[in-house]
Amino acid sequence: MSSELFDYIEADLATNPISVWLHRLQMLQLAKVNLKLQALRQCGDQTLPRFVTPAVGSAHVQEIVIAGNVALRLLICRGPLNASLPPSNGRTRAPYPAYEFTLLLGAEERDGKYVPADAVVQAEMRRQAILNDPRRR
Repeated sequence: MSSELFDYIEADLATNPISVWLHRLQMLQLAKVNLKLQALRQCGDQTLPRFVTPAVGSAHVQEIVIAGNVALRLLICRGPLNASLPPSNGRTRAPYPAYEFTLLLGAEERDGKYVPADAVVQAEMRRQAILNDPRRR
């Protein structure tokens, strides 16, 4: 089953910071990000071990690591509006990939630290904003 991906949208309901971040990337970086997003869309977060990892400092924000000359981090969350697959055939579900993810923030990692330094806090605030106003994705 494929996953749906959503971008976080600013309060003006027009500005898409994920799109802005992607447009700033070099061609090779963008290609790597697109491959990761394609895998996430096709297989969810169960694609490979450590494909999606918890972001330090948040119970709900996860990161996708994009290796390269500049270490990119795409901060995402499951849902947050619909964080898991619906049960099929009335049975209890095994841990399948979530079918809905929201891209919250693009960042870099330098010397083991996020740039911007408060990236996880910003991502969590964006997740909360979506919960408060579902139009923000």
